[in-house]
Amino acid sequence: MFNVPFGITRYRRLLWVGIAALALPLLLLIGAGQELHSQEGSVTEISSDSYQFAGRIDQDGFDFAAYGYIYDIEGVAPAELFSDSNPLFTSETTAHFTYYASAELTSRAVMTDTDRAIFALDSVGEIVYYYQESPSASFDDPQSFAQGTPVMTATIRLQDILTVTGPDRGLAVGNGKLSVLSAEPFTFGGETVRFGRPGKSYQISTQGDAVRTDAQIPQSSVLLAGDAISVTWWQNFLPIVE
Repeated sequence: MFNVPFGITRYRRLLWVGIAALALPLLLLIGAGQELHSQEGSVTEISSDSYQFAGRIDQDGFDFAAYGYIYDIEGVAPAELFSDSNPLFTSETTAHFTYYASAELTSRAVMTDTDRAIFALDSVGEIVYYYQESPSASFDDPQSFAQGTPVMTATIRLQDILTVTGPDRGLAVGNGKLSVLSAEPFTFGGETVRFGRPGKSYQISTQGDAVRTDAQIPQSSVLLAGDAISVTWWQNFLPIVE
């Protein structure tokens, strides 16, 4: 029979104790997360995987205002998102779900040569989604998108990369992350629902057409469309562990 050195046996025991010590808090946190997610079991969560939106971003110096409406939510009939079910007449004026965001410029990069130019703008802010039982939004009035019942509030980080295509004109491609801070239950389609849930995160992608109206301030606007896709459960869980 071989004699196992005491040091190796002790090392293995300490290793298993260490693994157990790390695993127990993790299991408790996961259990707490599951309990949190199972609260309000009678409330249906919509926007659980993805949704699509269209809107506009206005830049005024270091400040940005973004506003628009949701035109598609996975798992929700498109006709339920608008007061007019005819797809030919859906727009911000008939949209039940709108949003309004305010953000500030955090960093900026410019790449140019004799023929080309690219601008990269990073911003951080907060976005609020609204449910308008009687739609009344209009791009002529940005504040009209911040009306109705606030249903979800989130932080937003966005990088917007602008490729200049002509004088004061460019193609804007954006990507970022949205992290839900709060989601209040509301009545939609005859039942109590919730748009997202606290702690949930979405990856955001946008594409749009940009026009600069003042190069000195600067001032510009972007018409865009994009989508928000829920990150995987473990990606969403990591910030909670931190």
